[in-house]
Amino acid sequence: MWYMRMTLLVFSVFVVIGSCSKSKDCPYTEKYYSYRENARVDTIHTPQFFLASAGNGDKLVFEYKSNTILCPGYTDGGGYENLLFEVNPASNSFAYQTSDIEAANIYFRAGCVECSFATQNAVIPDSFTITGTKLSSDSWQIDFDITTILHGRRTSSAVFRKQ
Repeated sequence: MWYMRMTLLVFSVFVVIGSCSKSKDCPYTEKYYSYRENARVDTIHTPQFFLASAGNGDKLVFEYKSNTILCPGYTDGGGYENLLFEVNPASNSFAYQTSDIEAANIYFRAGCVECSFATQNAVIPDSFTITGTKLSSDSWQIDFDITTILHGRRTSSAVFRKQ
């Protein structure tokens, strides 16, 4: 009988230790909001991928990144999102909508471990509104609402900080 109690006690200790060893609840999502000066949105097209990234130029490039981090030991799931768009650096505020696609030079990309490569390409949102107001020399308040057929709707309101 004492060995059953001991087994139950040892099992309880392992459960408590295992549940307290996490540094964060998981999965969890990290979000980044930043912008670069003297930049532009560049695209890279290969037979397998269509990607967008910030390169050197004469605009402000705003970037939203979201990374979903899995718990240790998981082998599937997790993912990322990335939104890039340009703004005239002389602006103190702006308002883009879908008809401003050339001025915004906007691209969205999302992917996951289990996604096919085709779904991980950058896409121009099917519809969007983005507004921004300069708060200081190194921060902007940005609100966006974008929709892509492939990835659905994404919204956010955040302060973007200069890199």
